Amino acid sequence: MDNIKSYEQLNESYYDENRLYNRDAIIKRLQKAPAYMKSYISKLPEIRCTDAAGNPSTCTQIPQVVYQYLFGSF
Repeated sequence: MDNIKSYEQLNESYYDENRLYNRDAIIKRLQKAPAYMKSYISKLPEIRCTDAAGNPSTCTQIPQVVYQYLFGSF
C-alpha cells in the first residue's frame, strides 16, 4: 500500500494546473486518443501566448486527467 501512495504523490507532484501547453500539439495527440479522452478537446481553453522564439501562438491549460493520459502511465 505504501508503494501506491508514493506513486500517486510522485505523479501528482509534476502536474501544474497553471502551466501552458501548445494547444495544437495537445489537440493533435488527443485526436488519436479513445473517445472518452477526445471529449476534452472541445473543453480546452484558447489562451494567446508566445513561443520560445517570440512568435504568437495559441496555448491551453489541461486538466489533470488529460495530463495523466498524455504524460502518465497509460
